[in-house]
Amino acid sequence: MPEILKIAVSVGTPLSLLGLLVAVIYLAYMRKLSYDETKLKNLPPGQRGKQTDQYLTRYGIDGKNLSPEEKLALIRDELDKRHRRSRWYVIATTITFVVCFAIAAVSFWPRTGTAEDRNAYLDTNGTIIQPRESAVVNATFNASGTADHVGQGVYLWLAVEIDGRIWPKEAHVTVDQNGQWNQSVFEDGHPDQFELSLWAANADANDRLRAWLINGQQTGVYPELRPFSGMKRLWRVEKLRIAK
Repeated sequence: MPEILKIAVSVGTPLSLLGLLVAVIYLAYMRKLSYDETKLKNLPPGQRGKQTDQYLTRYGIDGKNLSPEEKLALIRDELDKRHRRSRWYVIATTITFVVCFAIAAVSFWPRTGTAEDRNAYLDTNGTIIQPRESAVVNATFNASGTADHVGQGVYLWLAVEIDGRIWPKEAHVTVDQNGQWNQSVFEDGHPDQFELSLWAANADANDRLRAWLINGQQTGVYPELRPFSGMKRLWRVEKLRIAK
């Protein structure tokens, strides 16, 4: 029973919970029918007639002209019909519950990329067209370029780079249907000279980069990063400077 309750609580769809509730109700109803039938069989003959009339009235059966044996047979037949019908209801609601549970489980199942997905970033190519090398840019400037083979599980990042250390920028680079991308970059560190690099990352590296950004937003401190496994530099523009 604890296992059933645990599953029920974890199900994310109201329909599956409703199916479970209906199944439990019908199971209880089936047990009551079975109990009524057993109780009727075990009653003394003197009490059986009175109880039989009560059951006939409950089930809407006219048994005025029937003998006690015929009345008892009708009641047993009615109980048997209800028992079979309840069994089919239980089966139907159980199937509904299982289907809905399966849908919910598939929907929330962690999607772990295949080895091919995790290495797809290695096939990605990209360029930075703007700004060009040795350009003087404002603190907020526009960067643009191209990218191809950006497959499933591949994420593009821009980063300011100084001596092999990187500071990723906030937004993912989005590539349009023509293989072009355009991104606004804000650099408030005001280094004398820096580089702008375009990176491809797999899902694991992307999670690490996002975690670094979130931590920086919460603390106001953005420590330097070194490129790590799951990242590939696609392009780098050198000798950029911030206009003063």
